[in-house]
Amino acid sequence: MEQPRPVTTEDLARLKAELLEALHEMETRLLRAFFQYQEHADIKFRNISADVSNVNAAAELRLNNLEQRVVEIEKRLMLGGAA
Repeated sequence: MEQPRPVTTEDLARLKAELLEALHEMETRLLRAFFQYQEHADIKFRNISADVSNVNAAAELRLNNLEQRVVEIEKRLMLGGAA
């Protein structure tokens, strides 16, 4: 059986380089994952924003329509029913 040899400065430098490379790789994977999540979240947010905008436009049109109808009713009432 081979006896363990003492750790050299070269061994430590190699280990440090390997650890730094592994750390860099993990950081890259994490950043890619967060970037993909952010892209999907941004697409969903834009979709929700467009939906809200469409609802606001529809509600505004309906409100304008109701206002016009109320004005017409008021005119008829003020003119004594003659229109």
